[in-house]
Amino acid sequence: MPQIRVSVRYHNFPTAARAFMRSLLVVGMAFAALSGCVPAEAPQTAVLAASPTSTVLETATEQATAAAATATPLPASPSPVPASATSTVRPTSRPTLRPTQVRPTPSVAATAVLSPTPVETAEVLPPESIMTFVPPEIPYTLTVSYAIADFPSDYPAPPSGSQWVVVVASILNSSDEAVDVAADSIELVDEAGNAYPTAEADEFTSPSLVGTTVPPGVSLQGVVRFAVPVNTVAGSLRWCLDAECARSVEGRIP
Repeated sequence: MPQIRVSVRYHNFPTAARAFMRSLLVVGMAFAALSGCVPAEAPQTAVLAASPTSTVLETATEQATAAAATATPLPASPSPVPASATSTVRPTSRPTLRPTQVRPTPSVAATAVLSPTPVETAEVLPPESIMTFVPPEIPYTLTVSYAIADFPSDYPAPPSGSQWVVVVASILNSSDEAVDVAADSIELVDEAGNAYPTAEADEFTSPSLVGTTVPPGVSLQGVVRFAVPVNTVAGSLRWCLDAECARSVEGRIP
C-alpha cells in the first residue's frame, strides 16, 4: 500500500505547537492505516507552508479529513491457485490394503514327559544257617483256682525250716488222646524264679492232681502240695510236658 507522506515545515513554530503537530500527524496516519484505503487523487506529499499556528493546524486537519473521506476501499481479490497445486483423486477398483489371514500356530507343550527309571533293589536273603522254629500248638490248659491258707489241726507239719504251699488247680485236655500227669512233671515257681517239686501225696491232698490221667476233651481238677522255704512267695504253677521242660504250660497262683 502506498504511504501518505506529509511534510510540514514547523521549525519556526514554538515547541508546544511542534508537539501538537507531531501528535496530529500520528493520529492521521493511524486512521489511514486502519481504514485500509488509499485516497484516489491525494497528493503524495502535502507541504504546509510556514504560517501562524492556527492556520497550520486547520490546514493539516482539513487535508487528513479529506483524504479519509475520498479514500476508496480496495477489493479483496482471491489469490489464484496454480493448477499444479491441485491433484485429482481417482477411485481405484482394488483396495489398497489386503486383509491378512491369520493362521493358527500349533502350540508346543512345554512339559517334558519323563520316563520312569527302574531302580534295582537288592534282595536280602537270610543266611542258610538261620532257621525259624515254630512250636506246635499245645492242646493243654493249666488253671490255678486258689491257694489253701488255713489247715486243720491234724494237718501234718511241714519239714523243718519250710512251709506248705497247697493249691487247687485243673488241667484241660483239648487233644484227641488222654494225657498222664506225672508227679515230677509239676513244679512251683516262686517270684525269684526258683522251682520246687511237689511233695508226697497223702489223704490231705485228695483228690490229687498228680499221678492222674486226663481224658481227651476233659478238664480234671485236683490238689497239689509243695514244701518251700519259709517266707517264700509263690509265683506260678508249671506243668512240664517233656523231661527238659522245653514245652510247658503255666498258670498264675492268685
